[in-house]
Amino acid sequence: MPSAAGVIHVIGRDHADRNDMVRRRDNRVGRHAEVETERARHEALVSRKLAEAEQRIAQSKTMAVAGVNEIAADIAGAIVARLIATDVSKDELQRVLMPSAAE
Repeated sequence: MPSAAGVIHVIGRDHADRNDMVRRRDNRVGRHAEVETERARHEALVSRKLAEAEQRIAQSKTMAVAGVNEIAADIAGAIVARLIATDVSKDELQRVLMPSAAE
């Protein structure tokens, strides 16, 4: 028959082992929460940077299209001037070309 001290020692060791398991589980849960928080922070940062990049791309596209329209008006003006031997104002060209750009 085991002694009372031996039984108490085994119970104490079992209790300590369970406490250690609980601490390890709590540490894992805590680390998981930290990882999830950090992941969410990074995802928010990436989303913000992506939105900023999309905005810059849209602005660049708008500026590029405006540049192309201006070049097209200049070329059209030069062609018309050569065909009819008369200069055409930019306002007249814009008025004529704008409906075409909308189509």
